[in-house]
Amino acid sequence: MEYTKGAHSVYSMTYHVVLVTKYRRPVMTEEMRAAAKERVAYLLKLYDGRVIEMKGEPDHLHILFSVPPAKAPAVVIATLKTQLSKFFKAEYPEQVKRYLWKDAFWSSSYFVSTTGGASIETLEAYIRDQGTEHTKRKYVWSGKYAKKRKRPIHPPTD
Repeated sequence: MEYTKGAHSVYSMTYHVVLVTKYRRPVMTEEMRAAAKERVAYLLKLYDGRVIEMKGEPDHLHILFSVPPAKAPAVVIATLKTQLSKFFKAEYPEQVKRYLWKDAFWSSSYFVSTTGGASIETLEAYIRDQGTEHTKRKYVWSGKYAKKRKRPIHPPTD
């Protein structure tokens, strides 16, 4: 698992999104999907995010991406849908008109799932075990942080 360091956070926020064309029409050619990958990478940079993986078929796209915790996934996904729709209609008008006859390019719904390195069962056990001895912090304050602390780094031993 890869972590990203922000100004005030360290995070790993990754999402798997599936966008489906309206009526599941096979609109997107291989060329369109390749152009979409470049466009998505550009759009995600605007949100300080990045594409991890992206692939699709004529009727849908799978996008695995990461964005900072301050960015709402629903807003990012809405932007991707809107901007890709405008892009496809501008760059490939004949291909789009061949399969779609109204304004919508994408289905109104989409699939999104968060991803992570730990299973639900592992997280449940971790949360359930909070407060027990083996979940205590396993590091000590050091460096510049230790100097700012008023109390000793290590508690006195009896």
